Amino acid sequence: MPGLAVRPFGVQPGDLDVEFDAGDRAELATAVLAGCVLEPDGAPLGGEHARALPIGTRLGALVAVTRMSGRRELSQVSRCPGCDEEFEVELALDALASAQEAAEADAPAAVEWGGTTYRPRRPTGDDLRHWRGRPPSDAEIAEALGGPGDEAPAELLAAIEASLDAADPLVDAAVRSACPACGEAVELPVDLEGELLALARRDQDELLEDVAALAGAFHWSEHDILALPPRRRRRYLAMVE
Repeated sequence: MPGLAVRPFGVQPGDLDVEFDAGDRAELATAVLAGCVLEPDGAPLGGEHARALPIGTRLGALVAVTRMSGRRELSQVSRCPGCDEEFEVELALDALASAQEAAEADAPAAVEWGGTTYRPRRPTGDDLRHWRGRPPSDAEIAEALGGPGDEAPAELLAAIEASLDAADPLVDAAVRSACPACGEAVELPVDLEGELLALARRDQDELLEDVAALAGAFHWSEHDILALPPRRRRRYLAMVE
C-alpha cells in the first residue's frame, strides 16, 4: 500500500460505530478501512477512497490493521480428509503482508489471445458494490476488468482469472499443510477477509468492555472514556483490575 499508513482498530470512538451485523461484508470492510487506513497527512482515508482500492490491497490493509493490533498470526482449523483428524494451522501475518506487497509491485500480467493483448485490471471495492445488486456472469466480470465480451472462450476467461489471481494472492488464499496424524497433504481455503473482520469485531467488543469497566469504576461518560488516549485508558483499566 504505497503512501498509506494504518492504525489499529478498536481504539478510537468511531470504531464503535462500525456495524458488524449490517449484512454486507464488503461495506463492513470498507467501514473498517475508512477509519483505519490513513492518508500521508494522517487523515482517515474515508469510505469513497477505501472502496476505490483494489480488493487485494484492501485485504493487505486489513492484515496491516490486524498486525497493528498486536497480532502475529491467524489460526485456522482443518480436518484431514484421509483420517478425519482435526488440527490447527497458523498463518503468519507478516508472510501474508509480504506476499501482497510483492504482487502489487507489478500490474497484472497481460494475456495474449488471438492476436489481441488483454491487460486485466485488479477489481476494486467499487466493483463489489456495483455487482452486489445483480451478480454478474464470469464473462461480464472479465469484460469489466479489461477482458473481452460475452463471446470469449472459457480458456481465455481462465487465463485472465489466473492473471488476476497471481496479482492478488490474498483474494483466494489457501494454506497447505500435512496432517500431523497420517502425513496426508491438506489444502485449506482461507476466508481471509472473514477471519480479519472477526478479529476486528472482537477488538470492538473489548473496547465496549473497557468502557463498561471504567464507567462502572469511575462513573465517567462514554464520551469522556473514549476521549482518553488509548495508553492512558489502559493504565486506568490496570488500576481497576
